[in-house]
Amino acid sequence: MSWYFADGDVQGGSQTYILVNNTNTQATTLSLTVMFEDQAPVKIDATAGALSRCTIALHERLPAMGVAAASFGCSLASNLPVFAERAMYAPEVALRNGITTTTFRTRATAAIGARELRTEWLLAEGSTGIGAGGQSRETYIYIANPNTTDAEVEVDFLREDAAPITVPLTIPAQRRASINCAEVAGLEQANFSTRIFSTNGVGVVADRTMVGSADDLPRQWAHASLAADRATTGWWFGDGSQADGCETFVTLANPTTATATVNLRFLLESEEPFATQVTVPALARQTVILSDYAELLGRKFSIEAIVADGGPGIVAERPMYWRAEGYAHRSGASDTVGATHTAATWFLPEGAVYGQSDFECEFAVGNPSTSDTLVEVAFMLSDGEVLLVERELAAGRRTTISANDHLANTGGTISFSTLIRTTNGVPIIADRSMYARSLPSEGGIARFSGHASQAISLEE
Repeated sequence: MSWYFADGDVQGGSQTYILVNNTNTQATTLSLTVMFEDQAPVKIDATAGALSRCTIALHERLPAMGVAAASFGCSLASNLPVFAERAMYAPEVALRNGITTTTFRTRATAAIGARELRTEWLLAEGSTGIGAGGQSRETYIYIANPNTTDAEVEVDFLREDAAPITVPLTIPAQRRASINCAEVAGLEQANFSTRIFSTNGVGVVADRTMVGSADDLPRQWAHASLAADRATTGWWFGDGSQADGCETFVTLANPTTATATVNLRFLLESEEPFATQVTVPALARQTVILSDYAELLGRKFSIEAIVADGGPGIVAERPMYWRAEGYAHRSGASDTVGATHTAATWFLPEGAVYGQSDFECEFAVGNPSTSDTLVEVAFMLSDGEVLLVERELAAGRRTTISANDHLANTGGTISFSTLIRTTNGVPIIADRSMYARSLPSEGGIARFSGHASQAISLEE
């Protein structure tokens, strides 16, 4: 079984982890190939124990192999079926209120891996220039080619209220390429979606990262996502919030030549679902600003986006931002691409609580069906221990499960993978969010940074 990632970085103190969830009753051998932009790939071997989570810290393994500073993509091969995710953190040194400070694990991002290479990838979110409150935004597209043949790629940028822009690109065999979108003519100040298409049929993998400033801290927040492997008529998200200083958006990309009408439904925690409808023009992107809806203010929710009967396929993402205590503008961010289906069983390779970063870890689970269900959550720890938690979930509702409420604080970081399933086969949707504290040794600021990922399902 293989997994593919287009982004990773060990430059300037950045930390990159590949997290592997082995749900088998026996250990499995892992082989990781790391692809750079300007040097030959290297291989790293590891073992994932039975019914546990394996952590590959590339910022430790690569320097030990003589690779001191690089950005990269990678491919992971396993002799047994596993699930894989990539988490990244960047420390930031900045001048704040006249004092030089080092913030711990800011610019946190995470993204699930791709299970196969594709000739087409789609990204709904992307933004450059100056945004709300005067904050700067940067967007980077990463494309990795694990093949032994060069990939000829066209990158189409679908802008709001403007014609698309196309950029041709050659990605050499076993290399990674990157695009700083602000350097593309016409994207200096823009909101856009992206289509990546291999014109010579060589499969690739694509990710996107966005970076932004917060108050007087440049490049404070970041979020990332694996690209979608198709446009389709249904998208689901476990998490969204307009509570506790959060602001959530739904970005919709329409890569077709027909207008799409999209029905949005929001599953609330203790109220009936709220529904609305939006239109996405052909070959364009549409941003849905959820703070515009009074019915969502002060609430947490799951999201369903369904194209009206007969409409074209679209792509959906869910960027979310929040303000840590004392911040006038965004200090943290997360983003996930939506799931293209609901399912009774979901897997999340990454998860951590407590430790040096004082991690918080939450799972948002939504039930868009018409039947109540019982949700079973299995925390699969690195040492092979499995802890089970159950939660009732009514039809048309969303619930939040905190790992911190169920895993005891022993002083160090507790790392785990998670299996979420319904005991009666009712299909649900699930996401995971993690939050880190700044300078925890000095008290720090809770939820200073964080990241999120869509859960993985083998069901279709």
